[in-house]
Amino acid sequence: AVVPAEADARHLMAAVVEPVFAESPALRAALSADTGGRDTMLFRQYPGGSLAVVSAHAPRNLRARTARVLFADEIDGYELSAGTEGDPVELAMRRTMTFSNRKIVLASTPVDADTSRILRAYDQSDQRVFEVPCPHCGTFSEIWWKDIRFAPEKPETAHWRCPECEERVEDRQKAQMAEKGRWRATRPDVKGHAGFKVTSLTSTMPNAAWPRLAAEF
Repeated sequence: AVVPAEADARHLMAAVVEPVFAESPALRAALSADTGGRDTMLFRQYPGGSLAVVSAHAPRNLRARTARVLFADEIDGYELSAGTEGDPVELAMRRTMTFSNRKIVLASTPVDADTSRILRAYDQSDQRVFEVPCPHCGTFSEIWWKDIRFAPEKPETAHWRCPECEERVEDRQKAQMAEKGRWRATRPDVKGHAGFKVTSLTSTMPNAAWPRLAAEF
């Protein structure tokens, strides 16, 4: 796993990985006690493999090991070059070249359209979008900001207008819509490179409620 900085690596292991493995009965035994003294804060062994969390900032981290599965998170937050050795995403991807069954996962919130690594990767993919069914007409659509309507200076009235039937859909209906949602590849001719784009407008988290997002806007 590659993250932008060393502090992010420590946070991912301490605040995400360790609690998940501790709380999950199915995973609890995987990160067992280190009897050989080889585990560190950012490197853990488990039956059948190991997990390393490294910073994209240091070239040494990106060439010191091979990996069958690469997870590079928040890649738009990486430096343009790892030291003098070039794009850290490309350096990390080279670490997977010895595996015929490799898997590469790139994730990020886009930052700048002209320089965004994640947008470039998405453009090369099958470009999947998440669509939800309208509770009135059943038509599947992406939720776009242009279809979120609210009265002037009254974000609490925010709702979605179905682009097909133009019926009003309330935020309380979003969870049911999302549960029935589907991913649709807009470039099905692209094989072997899946890309997923999702907006917070589809999220069922309380802080992503349409009135809350309208108030932030």
